[in-house]
Amino acid sequence: MGTELQKNGLKKGELPENLNIHSPKIVESVHKSYLDAGCNIISTNTFGANSLKFQNVNGIITKAVEIAKDTIKESGKDAFVALD
Repeated sequence: MGTELQKNGLKKGELPENLNIHSPKIVESVHKSYLDAGCNIISTNTFGANSLKFQNVNGIITKAVEIAKDTIKESGKDAFVALD
């Protein structure tokens, strides 16, 4: 997820999980690329989501799951969401 986010505009030093809130389309495009490649399990953008980094960690995680589920639904594919 991290490398793909960097390819799609994540800046050096930026927290990837912030994209869930501020640029969800970037996260969605990464999920879509994995689904298009044939993956049937996609990981949320939550690898570094913890209460030491984020005051609203639950909001970050909830939004990440929402993005992943919505991307799967829009794709029409049969896939699962895994927390990272």
